[in-house]
Amino acid sequence: FFKAQNYGRLFACRMCWRISLTVLCSIFLVEAVILLPSLRNYERDLLTRVQDATVASVATSVKARGATPALAPTLLAETINRHAPLRGGAIYGPESNLIGVFGEVPALDLDAAMSLGVVDRRVAGGERLEFAWPSAESGLPYTIVARADTEWIGAELWAFVLRIGGLVLLISTFVTGVTVFILGRQVLQPLLPLRDT
Repeated sequence: FFKAQNYGRLFACRMCWRISLTVLCSIFLVEAVILLPSLRNYERDLLTRVQDATVASVATSVKARGATPALAPTLLAETINRHAPLRGGAIYGPESNLIGVFGEVPALDLDAAMSLGVVDRRVAGGERLEFAWPSAESGLPYTIVARADTEWIGAELWAFVLRIGGLVLLISTFVTGVTVFILGRQVLQPLLPLRDT
């Protein structure tokens, strides 16, 4: 066994500290490279969840009541009170004519969205998600440009980073501790008697 007094020498060893810090920094660097794409994928998943929930809520409300395009703005305004992510939108007829708006008016213009192929975009400093829902996809007699709340996503992403960061810190501490222990047993223990001699 590695003697207790040798652990004191191990902690005083500059080479051991350099190796330990190199191992620790290497783990952090690798995890940071892995974390960035994971964070972007998680954000995309959250935005898709908001979009799907909004579409499902609107579709359920409209189809259940059989709303005509003229009644749709009133019906969707009622939907805002029951469905938290939906904040507002605009309704367009078959010829891209504006039928009405409800709640928060989206900044996303239907013509621009269709011509540029914009499926969705974040606005208001990332606190809102706007997306076009064409009649071909919805099966409704009109196209909806919806505006949904994504303010909570920032807090969710921060919590994700803290969870992953805590796990990385725990793993890094363990691996560094094992490295120091092995370094002491395999390298330092044979060298100390030579140095003392």
